Amino acid sequence: MSSTLSAEEAAQLLGISRATLYSYVSRGMIRSVEQSSKTREKRYLKEDLDALLQHKEQRKNPAEVVKSALHWGSPVLDTSISLIEQGKLFYRGMEATGLAATRSFEEVAALLWTGDFTPFPAIRPLLMEDGLLEQFKKLPILSRYQGVLLHAQSQDLSALDLKPASLLKTGRNILAVLGWATTGQASEGSMAEQLSLFWTGKQDTALLINQALVLCAEHELNISAFTVRCAVSAGTDLYASIITGLSSLQGRKHGGMVPRVDRFLQDCLRDGTRQSVQHTLLRGESIPGFQQPLYPSGDPRGKFMLEQLQQHLLDPALQTVMQELLPLMHQEFDGHPTIDWALALLARHLGHPVQAGLALFALGRTTGWIAHALEQSQDARLIRPRASYVGPVPQTSNPD
Repeated sequence: MSSTLSAEEAAQLLGISRATLYSYVSRGMIRSVEQSSKTREKRYLKEDLDALLQHKEQRKNPAEVVKSALHWGSPVLDTSISLIEQGKLFYRGMEATGLAATRSFEEVAALLWTGDFTPFPAIRPLLMEDGLLEQFKKLPILSRYQGVLLHAQSQDLSALDLKPASLLKTGRNILAVLGWATTGQASEGSMAEQLSLFWTGKQDTALLINQALVLCAEHELNISAFTVRCAVSAGTDLYASIITGLSSLQGRKHGGMVPRVDRFLQDCLRDGTRQSVQHTLLRGESIPGFQQPLYPSGDPRGKFMLEQLQQHLLDPALQTVMQELLPLMHQEFDGHPTIDWALALLARHLGHPVQAGLALFALGRTTGWIAHALEQSQDARLIRPRASYVGPVPQTSNPD
C-alpha cells in the first residue's frame, strides 16, 4: 500500500472535508509532500493520517487508550531522555545519528546520564580477580554479563545506596565491569578502542564500533528499559535492575533479533539471496530485521550504520548479499533494514559473528538503562498497572 494519499483519499479516510484536512496540515498534524514539480499536487503521509484517526477513536473510548498503550500505543511515562518523532531518534533533543557522527560513546553516555557532554574519568571495575572470568567465558555473552554483575553486586556495598549520586557511581562501575567481561582487560582508552583492539588486534574499526555503541545506547521505552524502570521503582539496586534488562534483551523479539538476522544472512551466503527470501516466506516466517513499527519509512540507525559500513572494505560476499537484498526488500515489500542488520554485518566485519553484535547492543543499551534508572529514581511511585480481568465471573461463596 502506498505511504501517501491524495487530498481526496485522505479526507475520505478521516471522514472530513478537504478544508478541514488543509487545516490539519497547517497546524502540523499532517505532513504533505509534493507529487511532482509540474503538477504541484500534494499528497499526505499515511502514517500521520492513521495516527490522527487512532487518536480520534481513542478519545471516544479512553479505556482503550490504556489497553493499547502496552502495544506500541500511547505514551505512559514522562521522560526527558529520548524521543522518537517523525522517523527520527533524539537523545535529549539531539538527533542520535548526528551524535554518532560527531561524539564519542563516553560523551553520549554523559549526555544521557546528566544532560552534559563532559565524560567521566575512567574507572577500574571492582572485579579483576584471577580466574574469575574463566568461570563465565563459556556462557553466551549476555548470560556472561549477568554472571559477572551478580558477582560484582555482592562486592559493591555502595550500590545499596539508591541516591542519585550513588546510582551514577554504580552505573559507571557496571559499564566498566561489562567492558572487562567482554575483553578480559581493564585497559585505558575509550570503550570503542578497547573493543576494536580486542576483536581485531587493531584500532581501524574503533570508529564503526563507537557509532554502533552510540546508536544502540537508547531507544525510548522499549521492553528492556521499561523492565529496568519497573525494577528501580520497586527499590531494586542498580545491579539487579540492569540484570533484568539483560534478561529482557535476550528475547527473540528484542536483542535476540541480531542472531536471527545473522542466521538469515548465513542462508543468503549459502543459498543465494532471492532463494533464501523465498524459502523463509514459504515457511511462514518473516524476513528478520526489516520491520520497526516506530519507523514506517525506515530505521535511521540502520540506514546510518549501513552507509558507514559501505565505506569500509566489507567482505565481497557480504557486499553482494546486501546489494541484492536491500533493493529486493524495498521494491517487493517496502521493507527497510533496522539496526539489527547493521549489528549483524558489523559483527561479521569484526570477525565475531553474533557475539560482537550482541555485545555492542548490550554495552550500548546499558547506558540508556542507567539513564532510565536515574530518572525513575526521582519518582517515588511504584510502577503498578492494573490488569483487565477477562476470566470467569466471580462467585460469592455462601456461608450456608
